[in-house]
Amino acid sequence: MKDNETEVRPVRALHLEGSADVHALVHCPDRGETRDLEACLTCERFSCLQVDGARRTLVMRCHRLAAEAATVRPPPAPLGELMAAVSMCLRPETHLDEIRRLFQERGISGAAVVDERGRPVGMVTKTDLLEPRRGPHARDVMMPFVFSLPETAPVAQAAALMAAEGIHQVPVVAPDGALLGMVTSLDVMRWLARREGWLAQTVRE
Repeated sequence: MKDNETEVRPVRALHLEGSADVHALVHCPDRGETRDLEACLTCERFSCLQVDGARRTLVMRCHRLAAEAATVRPPPAPLGELMAAVSMCLRPETHLDEIRRLFQERGISGAAVVDERGRPVGMVTKTDLLEPRRGPHARDVMMPFVFSLPETAPVAQAAALMAAEGIHQVPVVAPDGALLGMVTSLDVMRWLARREGWLAQTVRE
């Protein structure tokens, strides 16, 4: 059944003397209740009655239902709407002592490692800095691959990726692969809260 259709349900009412009346009922989205079909036939939002051959039922088309369906399912927001522009990234040769200092000064828990063309080639997090030292540079401790998404990807895709891979931030890249920004799990939670009308202020450097 389409979004702008609602099924007409026949109801038989029996009287004490044995006679019966049949009423056609439909759900009215304006009133949030079930009412007689006759009341809908005079409504300005009424469109038409049509037989659903597959279901062998009578359905009513209503302009109100079509409008509500469009409101309930808004187009997904792209990552470009909530990503933070990159204020810092690392190079493979960046020293670990410098990374610790930057993390502490900026209050961040991770950063992308980029090549000479600005494309992410790895990620370094605070957890990586706690591991036994395998070398003095970013290339020695970074996760040597990146789960990245384009800025046109929907927010839900970033949420699904972070949940599936157990990560807390995703680099957002341009069509040529260059790093544009970062989206964190907190960014996604704030976006969801604001969409539902809750105050969720974003605090950034």
